[in-house]
Amino acid sequence: MRAIARILVASVALLAVVSAVGMLTTRAARAAHTSDVRVVNTTGESVPVTVASAPSAPVFADTDGAARAGIGAECDIAFYNGETQCTLANVPAGSVLVIDMVTCGASVAGGSAFPGVTLLVPSKAIGGGVYGIYHQLSLAHTGTIGGTDFFGAATPVRIYAAGGYPVNVLANAAAGSHDVLCTIAGHLVGE
Repeated sequence: MRAIARILVASVALLAVVSAVGMLTTRAARAAHTSDVRVVNTTGESVPVTVASAPSAPVFADTDGAARAGIGAECDIAFYNGETQCTLANVPAGSVLVIDMVTCGASVAGGSAFPGVTLLVPSKAIGGGVYGIYHQLSLAHTGTIGGTDFFGAATPVRIYAAGGYPVNVLANAAAGSHDVLCTIAGHLVGE
């Protein structure tokens, strides 16, 4: 029993000595670090910077985000044959509609000729004035269900539509029942 008591007393004494040394070392270390740290970033004393690796994708800053007003529009054309059109958006005068995305879907009777789809956008001419630009949309066959062929496309773009004019979708096809639905997404900015 005396052996256990001696071991216990020795352990407590050792723990007390280690704790005292730790506290003294900590106080001394704190006292040694009382001066302020000086950071200088001049041409004479620059701070060294090391880049581990470049980012895998570019980083973009939306510097004019506060000036944007988001807009989305759609129009649906159901027709039998010939050419027809619908208006997607009327761009307000004094603004420019920046079209960022165009999506279109079409359905035709199975085996019928696919309707051509065109986005007609008013654009400012370099010499002045406004003229219509015809953007041909390429729709891919996505499948056939119940004798009806379906086509579609979703295309990111950057198209500028002049203010004071409409943005239209044109569709044309030979005889047969056709349906075309197109949408745009973008934002308005000042001219």
